[in-house]
Amino acid sequence: MISSDLLIRYNARLKEYKEGDFLFRQNDIPRYYFQLDKGEVKVCNTNSFGKEFIQSIFSEGRGVGESALLGEYKYPANCIALEESKVWLLPKKGFLSLLEENMNVHFEVSKAISKHLHYKAVISSEISIENPEHKIIALIDYLKNDIYKIHEPFEYKVRLSRQQLADLIGLRVETVIRTIKKLEAQNKIKLIKHKIFR
Repeated sequence: MISSDLLIRYNARLKEYKEGDFLFRQNDIPRYYFQLDKGEVKVCNTNSFGKEFIQSIFSEGRGVGESALLGEYKYPANCIALEESKVWLLPKKGFLSLLEENMNVHFEVSKAISKHLHYKAVISSEISIENPEHKIIALIDYLKNDIYKIHEPFEYKVRLSRQQLADLIGLRVETVIRTIKKLEAQNKIKLIKHKIFR
C-alpha cells in the first residue's frame, strides 16, 4: 500500500517473523503501523475453550492493525505470522506524520480500512444466515473480485487452506471439505492439484 521508499523516509524498519510469531497480541497498545513486505499473517481470537476464530488473513503489500493505531484503542485480536514473513514497522509518530504530509497515502489508507470494514460486514451477514455452499462462494468471490480484482472464470487460485476457510466463515473443516466437493460437482469451482480455482 505504502511504498518502501516512503516508509524508510519516515523511519520504518523491516523485521523478520517466523511462522507462529506474534506481530501483536490482543489488548496490546498499538505503537506501530505494520505493512507486509513478504509473507502472510492472520488476525484471530481464541475463546476460553481454545477454539480459534480467524477474522482476516493479510498478504504482501497490505497494512494490518492501522484502525486500532488511528482509533487509539487496544488491539481487539492477535496478529500471527502464518509463514516466514518480512514486515515493515513504522512507529506511530512517523506514521501520523506520513499521513499528514502525504494526502494521497492518507486516502489510500482510509480506502483500505473502508474495504476491510466492507469485508467484515459481508462476511458477518453470510455467516449468520446462509448455507455452507453460499458462505464459501461468498468468501471466495469477495477475495477474487474485491481484493485481487480477478474477473475471469476459474482464474483465481484460493491460497487459503481448508482449515483457514473454515475458521474464516465459522464452519467445521469437515463441512468445508464436503462442500468443496459438492461445489466442484456443480462446476462452481475447479480443483487442480487440490487447489481451489474460481
